[in-house]
Amino acid sequence: MTDGPQPAFAAAPASLVGLCGRHDMTRRETIAGQWRRFAAEGGTRLAGVVWGACFDFDERCFSYLCAVADEGPMPAGWRRVGPGPADWAVFPHDGAVDALPQTLATIHRRWLPGSGRRPAAAIEGGEGFLERYGTGFDPGRGAGDVSIWLPLEPL
Repeated sequence: MTDGPQPAFAAAPASLVGLCGRHDMTRRETIAGQWRRFAAEGGTRLAGVVWGACFDFDERCFSYLCAVADEGPMPAGWRRVGPGPADWAVFPHDGAVDALPQTLATIHRRWLPGSGRRPAAAIEGGEGFLERYGTGFDPGRGAGDVSIWLPLEPL
């Protein structure tokens, strides 16, 4: 039996394309500038749903991809990431995007230990997770229609 938020399970997009940047763990607010650049390059007009991919973690930094699900050609300077096969647990996130770390911590502390699963190395060969921003997301408020997608495998 698990404690904490209960996920749904879904298949992740086969391919995400977008702008990738490297960010310091202690200065995640720099991601907002990357989203502004992505929007300026037309990324948010390509689909009603946009994705954030967090991966390639080390002690201080991680890679972040502002993306759309797309398997076609991509603009110069964009990167393609293919989320690998896994059981993707989908957790709703209520609140502003700056509270995403707290939701992730709750998932890892309360739900994951009793789930019989562990994070899978499903993004670029390492652990990571996806953020899905649905059509109800309000960029002005930084909230609404957000979910965290965590790739899992059996223990």
